[in-house]
Amino acid sequence: MHEQDRPSQGGTAPGPASPAAHRPSSPLPVLVDGINKVIFYVLAALMATISVLTFLQVLVRLALSAAGINLSVPWSEELSRSLMIWLIFLGAAYACRRAQMIALTFVMDMIPRNLERVMDGLAALLCILFYGLLVIMGFKAVSFGWIEVSPVLQFPKAYVYLAMPVGMVIMIINTLALLAERGMFGRDYRREPVVEEGAAT
Repeated sequence: MHEQDRPSQGGTAPGPASPAAHRPSSPLPVLVDGINKVIFYVLAALMATISVLTFLQVLVRLALSAAGINLSVPWSEELSRSLMIWLIFLGAAYACRRAQMIALTFVMDMIPRNLERVMDGLAALLCILFYGLLVIMGFKAVSFGWIEVSPVLQFPKAYVYLAMPVGMVIMIINTLALLAERGMFGRDYRREPVVEEGAAT
Protein backbone atom coordinates (compact mmCIF):
# COMPACT_ATOMS: atom_id res chain seq x y z
CA MET A 1 0.00 0.00 0.00
CA HIS A 2 1.46 3.31 -1.08
CA GLU A 3 1.92 6.23 1.29
CA GLN A 4 -0.54 8.27 -0.77
CA ASP A 5 -3.27 5.69 -0.15
CA ARG A 6 -3.07 5.96 3.62
CA PRO A 7 -5.84 8.05 5.19
CA SER A 8 -4.58 11.27 6.76
CA GLN A 9 -5.06 11.87 10.45
CA GLY A 10 -8.30 13.74 11.02
CA GLY A 11 -9.30 13.31 7.37
CA THR A 12 -8.33 16.85 6.31
CA ALA A 13 -5.13 18.51 5.22
CA PRO A 14 -3.70 21.12 7.55
CA GLY A 15 -4.62 24.71 6.70
CA PRO A 16 -2.33 27.68 6.62
CA ALA A 17 0.08 27.81 9.54
CA SER A 18 -1.47 24.73 11.17
CA PRO A 19 0.52 22.81 13.80
CA ALA A 20 2.54 19.80 12.73
CA ALA A 21 0.56 16.59 12.97
CA HIS A 22 3.16 14.80 15.09
CA ARG A 23 3.27 17.41 17.84
CA PRO A 24 0.89 17.48 20.79
CA SER A 25 -1.36 20.51 20.71
CA SER A 26 -0.97 23.08 23.47
CA PRO A 27 -3.11 26.14 24.15
CA LEU A 28 -0.65 28.77 22.94
CA PRO A 29 0.17 27.30 19.49
CA VAL A 30 -3.48 26.48 18.85
CA LEU A 31 -4.61 30.00 19.75
CA VAL A 32 -1.81 31.59 17.72
CA ASP A 33 -2.58 29.41 14.72
CA GLY A 34 -6.11 30.79 14.72
CA ILE A 35 -4.70 34.31 14.58
CA ASN A 36 -2.31 33.33 11.80
CA LYS A 37 -5.13 31.84 9.77
CA VAL A 38 -6.77 35.28 9.75
CA ILE A 39 -3.43 36.89 8.86
CA PHE A 40 -3.07 34.42 5.97
CA TYR A 41 -6.30 35.64 4.37
CA VAL A 42 -5.41 39.26 5.09
CA LEU A 43 -2.13 38.74 3.25
CA ALA A 44 -3.95 37.18 0.33
CA ALA A 45 -6.34 40.14 0.18
CA LEU A 46 -3.44 42.60 0.33
CA MET A 47 -1.60 40.84 -2.48
CA ALA A 48 -4.72 40.74 -4.62
CA THR A 49 -5.43 44.43 -4.04
CA ILE A 50 -1.84 45.43 -4.80
CA SER A 51 -1.95 43.37 -8.01
CA VAL A 52 -5.14 45.12 -9.13
CA LEU A 53 -3.70 48.55 -8.33
CA THR A 54 -0.47 47.76 -10.18
CA PHE A 55 -2.41 46.56 -13.21
CA LEU A 56 -4.44 49.77 -13.09
CA GLN A 57 -1.26 51.86 -13.12
CA VAL A 58 0.09 49.94 -16.12
CA LEU A 59 -3.23 50.28 -17.91
CA VAL A 60 -3.39 54.04 -17.35
CA ARG A 61 0.25 54.81 -18.10
CA LEU A 62 0.71 52.61 -21.14
CA ALA A 63 -2.51 51.43 -22.70
CA LEU A 64 -4.60 54.56 -22.26
CA SER A 65 -1.70 56.88 -23.04
CA ALA A 66 -1.06 54.99 -26.28
CA ALA A 67 -4.72 55.49 -27.15
CA GLY A 68 -4.41 59.24 -26.57
CA ILE A 69 -6.34 59.23 -23.31
CA ASN A 70 -4.60 61.26 -20.62
CA LEU A 71 -5.70 60.01 -17.21
CA SER A 72 -3.88 60.21 -13.90
CA VAL A 73 -4.47 57.97 -10.89
CA PRO A 74 -1.79 58.99 -8.38
CA TRP A 75 -3.87 57.60 -5.53
CA SER A 76 -3.33 54.04 -6.80
CA GLU A 77 0.45 54.28 -6.42
CA GLU A 78 0.17 55.79 -2.96
CA LEU A 79 -2.34 53.20 -1.80
CA SER A 80 -0.36 50.26 -3.21
CA ARG A 81 2.78 51.53 -1.46
CA SER A 82 0.96 51.76 1.86
CA LEU A 83 -0.53 48.29 1.44
CA MET A 84 2.90 46.93 0.52
CA ILE A 85 4.27 48.12 3.88
CA TRP A 86 1.52 46.24 5.70
CA LEU A 87 2.16 43.20 3.49
CA ILE A 88 5.86 43.18 4.40
CA PHE A 89 5.40 43.40 8.17
CA LEU A 90 2.47 40.98 8.35
CA GLY A 91 4.23 38.58 5.98
CA ALA A 92 7.35 38.59 8.12
CA ALA A 93 5.25 38.01 11.23
CA TYR A 94 3.45 35.11 9.54
CA ALA A 95 6.77 33.55 8.48
CA CYS A 96 7.99 33.55 12.10
CA ARG A 97 5.40 30.95 13.00
CA ARG A 98 7.14 28.26 10.94
CA ALA A 99 10.72 29.56 11.22
CA GLN A 100 10.59 30.49 7.53
CA MET A 101 12.58 33.69 7.88
CA ILE A 102 15.91 33.78 6.04
CA ALA A 103 18.56 32.55 8.45
CA LEU A 104 22.08 31.12 8.59
CA THR A 105 21.82 27.80 10.39
CA PHE A 106 25.29 26.32 9.89
CA VAL A 107 26.29 27.22 13.46
CA MET A 108 23.20 25.54 14.93
CA ASP A 109 23.88 22.48 12.77
CA MET A 110 27.39 22.08 14.22
CA ILE A 111 26.63 22.39 17.93
CA PRO A 112 25.93 19.30 20.08
CA ARG A 113 22.31 18.32 20.47
CA ASN A 114 22.39 18.90 24.22
CA LEU A 115 23.14 22.58 23.58
CA GLU A 116 20.43 23.11 20.96
CA ARG A 117 17.85 24.17 23.53
CA VAL A 118 20.20 26.77 25.05
CA MET A 119 21.34 28.21 21.72
CA ASP A 120 17.87 28.21 20.23
CA GLY A 121 16.47 29.90 23.33
CA LEU A 122 19.26 32.50 23.30
CA ALA A 123 18.65 33.28 19.62
CA ALA A 124 14.92 33.57 20.23
CA LEU A 125 15.50 35.86 23.21
CA LEU A 126 17.69 38.20 21.15
CA CYS A 127 15.05 38.25 18.41
CA ILE A 128 12.28 39.01 20.87
CA LEU A 129 14.31 41.85 22.39
CA PHE A 130 14.88 43.26 18.92
CA TYR A 131 11.19 42.94 18.04
CA GLY A 132 10.31 44.67 21.32
CA LEU A 133 12.62 47.57 20.47
CA LEU A 134 10.90 47.93 17.10
CA VAL A 135 7.51 47.90 18.84
CA ILE A 136 8.58 50.89 20.94
CA MET A 137 9.99 52.70 17.94
CA GLY A 138 6.90 51.86 15.92
CA PHE A 139 4.49 53.36 18.43
CA LYS A 140 6.63 56.49 18.55
CA ALA A 141 6.33 56.75 14.79
CA VAL A 142 2.57 56.22 15.03
CA SER A 143 2.20 59.05 17.55
CA PHE A 144 4.12 61.32 15.20
CA GLY A 145 2.16 60.06 12.18
CA TRP A 146 -1.14 61.50 13.39
CA ILE A 147 0.06 64.98 12.41
CA GLU A 148 1.23 63.81 8.97
CA VAL A 149 -1.10 63.14 6.06
CA SER A 150 -0.46 61.37 2.79
CA PRO A 151 0.00 63.71 -0.20
CA VAL A 152 -2.85 62.38 -2.34
CA LEU A 153 -5.37 60.49 -0.23
CA GLN A 154 -4.91 62.81 2.75
CA PHE A 155 -5.17 60.10 5.42
CA PRO A 156 -2.97 60.15 8.54
CA LYS A 157 0.30 58.31 7.98
CA ALA A 158 -0.14 56.78 11.42
CA TYR A 159 -2.23 54.08 9.72
CA VAL A 160 0.83 53.12 7.67
CA TYR A 161 3.32 53.41 10.54
CA LEU A 162 1.06 51.15 12.63
CA ALA A 163 2.18 48.22 10.48
CA MET A 164 5.54 48.05 12.26
CA PRO A 165 4.40 47.69 15.89
CA VAL A 166 1.54 45.39 14.91
CA GLY A 167 3.85 43.18 12.86
CA MET A 168 6.47 43.09 15.60
CA VAL A 169 3.95 42.14 18.29
CA ILE A 170 2.75 39.26 16.11
CA MET A 171 6.36 38.22 15.50
CA ILE A 172 6.91 38.02 19.27
CA ILE A 173 3.76 35.95 19.73
CA ASN A 174 4.65 33.63 16.84
CA THR A 175 8.19 33.16 18.13
CA LEU A 176 6.88 32.16 21.55
CA ALA A 177 4.37 29.81 19.93
CA LEU A 178 7.13 28.21 17.85
CA LEU A 179 9.23 27.66 20.98
CA ALA A 180 6.24 26.19 22.81
CA GLU A 181 5.57 23.84 19.89
CA ARG A 182 9.18 22.67 19.93
CA GLY A 183 8.91 21.95 23.65
CA MET A 184 11.22 24.73 24.79
CA PHE A 185 9.24 25.21 28.01
CA GLY A 186 8.90 21.51 28.80
CA ARG A 187 11.08 18.45 29.19
CA ASP A 188 10.95 17.29 25.59
CA TYR A 189 12.66 19.59 23.12
CA ARG A 190 12.91 18.83 19.42
CA ARG A 191 14.38 21.24 16.92
CA GLU A 192 13.43 19.90 13.52
CA PRO A 193 13.97 21.44 10.08
CA VAL A 194 10.94 23.10 8.52
CA VAL A 195 9.50 21.13 5.61
CA GLU A 196 7.56 23.20 3.10
CA GLU A 197 4.10 21.95 2.21
CA GLY A 198 4.26 19.90 -0.99
CA ALA A 199 8.05 19.45 -0.75
CA ALA A 200 7.74 15.81 0.27
CA THR A 201 5.64 13.87 -2.18
